[in-house]
Amino acid sequence: MVFSVYADSFDALQNLPAGIEMATLIGGNAQLTTSAAQGSVALQIAPAAGFPAQGSFTIWILDGANSEKAQASLNGSTLNISGATTADHSAGCAVCSAGSAGSLGDILARASRLLENYCRQGPDGAADRSLYALPRAENANGPGPRVAWDRDDTLVILPWRWPAQSVISVALTYSNGAVLALNPAKTTITCGGRTLETPFVAAASQPEPYISHPQEERWTGFTAAWIYTAGPCGSGGLSGVPDDIRQACLYFTADLLALRANPYGLSQNFQGASRRIFRFRGDPWITALRAQALALLEPYAQTGWDRP
Repeated sequence: MVFSVYADSFDALQNLPAGIEMATLIGGNAQLTTSAAQGSVALQIAPAAGFPAQGSFTIWILDGANSEKAQASLNGSTLNISGATTADHSAGCAVCSAGSAGSLGDILARASRLLENYCRQGPDGAADRSLYALPRAENANGPGPRVAWDRDDTLVILPWRWPAQSVISVALTYSNGAVLALNPAKTTITCGGRTLETPFVAAASQPEPYISHPQEERWTGFTAAWIYTAGPCGSGGLSGVPDDIRQACLYFTADLLALRANPYGLSQNFQGASRRIFRFRGDPWITALRAQALALLEPYAQTGWDRP
């Protein structure tokens, strides 16, 4: 199974607060020395220290939108994969294994799911919540809140994911089976990447910029289908993750790790002379770390009223 992460084990070890204990959460922590195509059965890594020398163990390949978990065994500087990898992996991406008391790779993956579920990009119930700018196919019935003609004969689309980067195709299918393919090259991306506006221009080359159509088509029912690329995080690699999303992932990671010292989720925890406060005064449920993460993610989140 391929999933997305927004920070890797090296980032976490270098930038999470020094007071958070992580040594028991990581065994091996290496980087791929060469790229590996989908279906690879062996990964070249450095360093090999820390990975179990014998037997099979779980590894987390933390490679942006192409992250995955796999079973492996170590042979020198090679990780032999049980089965094969399910995605392409770039040289330099992090590969880690669990420590004696848990797995940092697993916690980073869970922190990334918390991040995606808060932002809610994509329709409710969708398996794909990734914030990476990947091509997606969507559709909606119109005219309706997500797709409709405006008064200037421009098709206005509110996609589930944003900011949109490019549009590959836009097509309408009417109840009589007629299909209208609009020209994606004429699409304008507006409202900070949240809206696609495609004028009534056929996909085929036309000598004039617009072609006429009956006014009644504006309210005739249709199904719109479009393919576009959208998302705030580059094209798939961790290098394309904006700093605020990366930092939010680290805050979520620190919040999950803090539960180890506060397993009951108390607002305050006393241990001998030590006193730890996990929540802001007066806040009944959200921790300080999670509040900072949500504040950073607000520009990327569809939180209810603004969902089409």
